[in-house]
Amino acid sequence: MRHKSTELMGTIKAFVEEYYKNYRHSPSTTQIADAVGISRGTAYKYLVAMNENGMIRYDGQQISTEQTEKVQTEFTSVALLGAVSCGVPTLEEEYIEEYVSLPASMFGKGTFFLLKAKGESMIEAGISP
Repeated sequence: MRHKSTELMGTIKAFVEEYYKNYRHSPSTTQIADAVGISRGTAYKYLVAMNENGMIRYDGQQISTEQTEKVQTEFTSVALLGAVSCGVPTLEEEYIEEYVSLPASMFGKGTFFLLKAKGESMIEAGISP
C-alpha cells in the first residue's frame, strides 16, 4: 500500500468534524472527495487507513472522532409562542410562530415554550433589544 499523506489525513479529519458540526451526520465519501480534491476511491482508502491508525473511527458508513462524539445530537422541539412585553404590559394573542430545537443535554426533556422579550425597560441594565 502506498504511503498516505498525513497532511491530507488532517484535512479530511478537519472537514469531517466541520461537516458534522453543521449537519449532525457524517459526510459521504463523495462529499469528502469533492471537498479535498481527491477521487471517491482515494477518500475511502484514506478513511480506512485513518481508522486503522486510530485517527478516526470508520465502519464503512459512519465516521466519528473525539470531537464529533462531543457534539450533542439529541434535541427537543420547543414552540416559540410570541413576545412578552418588558416594561409596559400589553396583551397579545398566543400563537405558535415557529418551533426551535434546543439541546436536550442543556434543557432536558419535557414540555417547554419560548417567549421573545420586547421592550426597553432593561436598557439601563445593559440589556438592549
